[in-house]
Amino acid sequence: MYNFSNRFVSSKRCLQLVLIFFLAVILAQCGEDLKSSDEYVEDGLEYTRQQEYRQAINAFSRAIELEPKNVSAHYGLGGIYNAINQLEMAEQSFQTVLKLDPTHYNGLYSLGYTYELMGQKEKAQSYYERSNLLKKKWQEVLKNKPKKS
Repeated sequence: MYNFSNRFVSSKRCLQLVLIFFLAVILAQCGEDLKSSDEYVEDGLEYTRQQEYRQAINAFSRAIELEPKNVSAHYGLGGIYNAINQLEMAEQSFQTVLKLDPTHYNGLYSLGYTYELMGQKEKAQSYYERSNLLKKKWQEVLKNKPKKS
């Protein structure tokens, strides 16, 4: 007499092993997606140091996909666009930085630099001045901040 229960258990176990295998394959391919937005920013900075600008753009863009309000990712992306002379894209990136954080004095300065590269000297000067004024205000605030005991 044929024992159907043993065959059923064996088929069930085989199906479990197949599912585990496919899950492992899927997780291995998704390993890159387990990074945080900030980790992609760090990757972008490292690619920038190595002057691997295409990879830096990809890393900063991935950081933005994961966290659209990541100011550091937009700022890094703007810097790369300046470096490769995509000035309109740099302008957009730095404008986004300032929309997300109007007190980002480096964003103001970098937008000024972008305008200078575009030949818009007066506009650049305006952003440089705003950046310097904001930086001085921050330094004053930090200088007068009560120290913790």
